[in-house]
Amino acid sequence: MGKVSVLTKGGRFFGEPSTQFDFECSLTPVKQTLLLDSLLRTVLKPLLNRQQELSDLKGRDAGLLLDEEMTPQEDRPQAEGELMFCTGSLPISETKTKPFKIALQSDFSRFEGSKSIVHSLQEIRSGALPDFVPWYEMGRIFPVDITLFRVALEKFSPHRSWSFFGVMPVVTSGVYIDCSKDKLCFRVTRLSKDQERKALFDWELASKIEQSVSEVVGQKVLELALKKE
Repeated sequence: MGKVSVLTKGGRFFGEPSTQFDFECSLTPVKQTLLLDSLLRTVLKPLLNRQQELSDLKGRDAGLLLDEEMTPQEDRPQAEGELMFCTGSLPISETKTKPFKIALQSDFSRFEGSKSIVHSLQEIRSGALPDFVPWYEMGRIFPVDITLFRVALEKFSPHRSWSFFGVMPVVTSGVYIDCSKDKLCFRVTRLSKDQERKALFDWELASKIEQSVSEVVGQKVLELALKKE
């Protein structure tokens, strides 16, 4: 069974409390690849396919890692708004491999009125991965060796500020995955007056990611969150 923690913080941010759910468990390389494939093909591809912009969604902040020991310095987020990052290696001969990195970034583009925010999408890749391989096929390429991947989505909602700005979009929900060959870290956060833990997964994208994690690890993560004292 994985390690579970639930943390509720006071309502200092916009007067509302926040809840943070964390799940950690050991993982095999095979399950790591299965999880990556599920997240890319069932969550990110339908969300991002053929879009150049995201409305009221973005990736993680540059300093946000769920397990710093898992991530070498050179593989840490290099900019704000990382939606997906994957690094590994591909064979270039019978005895040699070459590393690759691929990332999806969400860069701030503009505000739309006072209640909505828009981010543009950018794909960044380097190393051995051919340009013709779509990012959403990373979990199905053979014989690719995945070292580490991350997925993160943050949702904006309009909130009234205490300052003179009035109503403005702020991050109210977040879902994060950090996954190595042998360890999975999964986090869900929510800013809300509703302290029911089930509400953490009311956001459709958080629910989809929870389902992908549960299927791969063989545990119903939502039930673990509800049972945690």
